[in-house]
Parts: sequence; C-alpha cells; structure tokens
Amino acid sequence: MERMKTGFLLGAATAAHQVEGNNTHSDFWQLEQMEYGGFTEPSGDAVDHYHRYAEDIAALAVAGLNAYRFSLEWARIEPEEGRFCLEEVCHYRDVLDCCIEHGVTPVVTLHHFSSSAWLIHKGGWENESTVEYFARYADFVAEHLGSRMGYVCTINEANMGIQVAVIAKRYMQQLMAQAAQKEQPEGAGKNIQMGLNVEELIARRREQAAQETRWVFGVDTAETFITPRTEKGDGIICRAHAAARDRMKRRCPYLKIGLTLSLHDIQPQPGGEKEAARLW
Repeated sequence: MERMKTGFLLGAATAAHQVEGNNTHSDFWQLEQMEYGGFTEPSGDAVDHYHRYAEDIAALAVAGLNAYRFSLEWARIEPEEGRFCLEEVCHYRDVLDCCIEHGVTPVVTLHHFSSSAWLIHKGGWENESTVEYFARYADFVAEHLGSRMGYVCTINEANMGIQVAVIAKRYMQQLMAQAAQKEQPEGAGKNIQMGLNVEELIARRREQAAQETRWVFGVDTAETFITPRTEKGDGIICRAHAAARDRMKRRCPYLKIGLTLSLHDIQPQPGGEKEAARLW
C-alpha cells in the first residue's frame, strides 16, 4: 500500500463507558441496572480498558495506526457536583502519556454519550445550567491535561438526541397506524447505537418512567444525552460545546477543538432529491 503523506492520522476510537468498565457514577450505569432502563445488558467490566489501556494502545501502534480517539469519563472526573477527582485525572494522564510513548496521537473526547448521574438529578441536557457545568468540567480538564493534548472533541455525535427523537416519532406513528391489525412495525425498534433498543424503550415507557425518574434520578423526566431531544435541548448542546471550547482555548490556545456529528450518507434515487434535501 502506498505510504500516506506525513501528518495524515489513521486511528481507532473508543468510548469510555463502552470499554472501561465499572463507571458506577454515570447515568448509563444507573440505567443499565434497571429492569426497564432500555439497555440490552449491563456493561459490567466491559473489556476492562481502564486497566488494560497500555496493552491496547501498544497493539494499536503495532497494527500501524498513529492516532487513538478515546473519551474521558465525566462521571469519573467529577463523580459528585463540584468534587473533582485528581486520582482519575492522573489515570487519564497516564493514558495520554502511553499514547505519546508509542508515537500515537491522542484525540480526546470530553463527552461520549454518558454523563455524571448527578447532572441528571439537576435536569440533565434540557437544563440551561448544564452549559456552565460542562464548561467547568472542560476547563478543569484543560488545566490538568492540556499540555498533553492536541486534538479535542467536546461532544461526540452532538445531534444524537435529535436522531433518537426522529426514530421514536417514526416508531410511534407506525405503531398507531398498525394498531388495528395488531402488527409489529417492521424494523422500527431495532437496536441502534449504544445497544439501546428503541422499541423496548417506548413500549415500556411507563415502567421506565416510574423507575428512573422517581426512584433513581429523583426528577420528573430523566434528560440523558440520548433522550429524545427538544429544540431547547439542541440549543443547550450547541452552547455547551461553544462554552467548553472557549474555556479550553482561553487556557490552552494551541488546542484544536471541535465536535463530531452522526451523519447518514443519503443518496437519492431520481425524483428523490427533494426528500433527501429535507432529511439533510
């Protein structure tokens, strides 16, 4: 294979909650323990990347990759509101150093779906105060880890909540249309990213609400990052990104900071151009 030009990054990516294991202070961990939390199974130890990151990064380098995108777990760094854990910061510093030692460029994600459980108690991703909470967390990360970072993604797939809302709406429409025939909407509730089963999530919404909102999170509605998002919530996501970016840039001007989006490749058939444009 022809060698790539100098500076081209080819890497692999993980999300903290999905690979580290035992992120017990996160909202996803709480949801996974519930009968109607909407997840197929609990993450448990996952692949124990928290303890095996060194061998994982070494294997990545041996495979010829020169970049590793991984996320910091907010729930580890700030397990309780306003209480930051330096021990966990040291852990992620070791991960960054390990990347550098192997000639691997670290690409750090600040938020990859899961949030600190306390944030959901405060209203989650539909609460305006989340903008400041997230910016404060980002500033803390920049202060302690900024010297080892070059590329930062503030929020992974910032439009995920909108996509979940669209899927949920489509499923409900199909469910209502086919109720008379008592048919199951074909393919509507299949698993999407994160192991989340939308069909189960909607079908058991009453049981889920009774558990997660009152027993677990103590609020009327548990607004996690992957809850179907409102227009207000979408604005909060945008402002949270901008506030985190500005706070980190103020402390570490050299950082290259952006966010990521979940995008589908839409290729219209002749006559479908208008619908494709609407979907985009």
